[in-house]
Amino acid sequence: MYCMISFADKNGRSHGDHPQILDIQGITWFETEDLAFKYYMFLKPELRDNDHVFPMLEENLSWHFDVNSDYVKNMKYKTRLLSNAPEPGVTVYNNGE
Repeated sequence: MYCMISFADKNGRSHGDHPQILDIQGITWFETEDLAFKYYMFLKPELRDNDHVFPMLEENLSWHFDVNSDYVKNMKYKTRLLSNAPEPGVTVYNNGE
C-alpha cells in the first residue's frame, strides 16, 4: 500500500525531521502509487502542494520515520482504498484498532 508523504506545509515551510503522512479526504492508504497520486490530485489546488508531497510504499516508511513510533503505528490503522480492477470503482475499508 502507498501513502502520500508531506515534507513541507502548503506554504513551503519544512516539517523538519518530521514529515507527515497525509489523510486525503479521510483516506490514508492506497493500493497503488498511481491511485494515491490521482486521489491527491482530486484535492482543490489550494489544498495541494505538489513540490513537497510524494507517494511512498508502506514498506519504505523507515526511510523517513521511526516505524516503531506511536505516530506510525496509529497511521497504519487508517482507512485504505483498494481498486477493483478490472471492475470500475473502489473498495474502502478501515482495519480498525
